[in-house]
Amino acid sequence: MTVPPLSEAHLYDILLKEEADLRPKAERMWAVVKIEPKRWTAPGYGSGAPTFWAIGLFGKRVIWYNEIECEFTVSDFKKYGEIGEGDSPCQNELSLILEYLIRRVEGEQAHTS
Repeated sequence: MTVPPLSEAHLYDILLKEEADLRPKAERMWAVVKIEPKRWTAPGYGSGAPTFWAIGLFGKRVIWYNEIECEFTVSDFKKYGEIGEGDSPCQNELSLILEYLIRRVEGEQAHTS
């Protein structure tokens, strides 16, 4: 069974619901990393290099919405427009992805102090 592509309007509905649940620290992180949604390919995700909505950038990581699994995730990328391997231990809610990124930043700052 093939999942029909998620429309940009439906994606915005999902994002609005997710944004309503963000804590202040996560809201600030989201304001920094979010981008205008854009379709990126995911060669490592099955055959035919499906496309998914990229919604945020954090260094060489992309935050994206997997409409097949109905979850948010973060992955590395080497080439703009192409999703690489996932690196987040948590997947599904945008707030969890943002909290994960916040912990990474705070952990890196603690190690450089």
